[in-house]
Amino acid sequence: MNRLATWLCITALALGHTGCATLSGLNAPRVNISNITPQEMTLFEQKLLVQVRIQNPNDVPLEVKGMTFDLELNGKPFATGLSNSQITIPRFGTEVADVEVFSGLSGILRQFQHLAAGRQPAFTYRLRGKLYLEQPTSAVLPFDEQGELALPLPTETR
Repeated sequence: MNRLATWLCITALALGHTGCATLSGLNAPRVNISNITPQEMTLFEQKLLVQVRIQNPNDVPLEVKGMTFDLELNGKPFATGLSNSQITIPRFGTEVADVEVFSGLSGILRQFQHLAAGRQPAFTYRLRGKLYLEQPTSAVLPFDEQGELALPLPTETR
């Protein structure tokens, strides 16, 4: 009897832990970069405000209480972002969220090397992170999106 009770407790804990991760069949959101605005620049750290568009492919609203992500540019780590802003994304809808993003000196130097090498004036990005939801309690929705940021080319004047 004691062995059965122990086994049931362990099973219940394991199912409860994985149940939060799967969220009863909610689909992962799409999260794309909408805009980047420099905020504070120092020699060793850069602070950017990144606006991300969150698309909810689910038939229920998502009440987001926070977000974290890592941003890669051209396949290299660039910055980390986090936000504790609360936002509700309507069912089958979208919202834009502001996220503070921090990059160190090495991330900036890698991108300058990319530009100095004469490569295309575009950056590929990968945004990988998690949305933390109000309901169900402690629910987390991971996301992993890729895209391209094109830099404007200088126009020639005559």
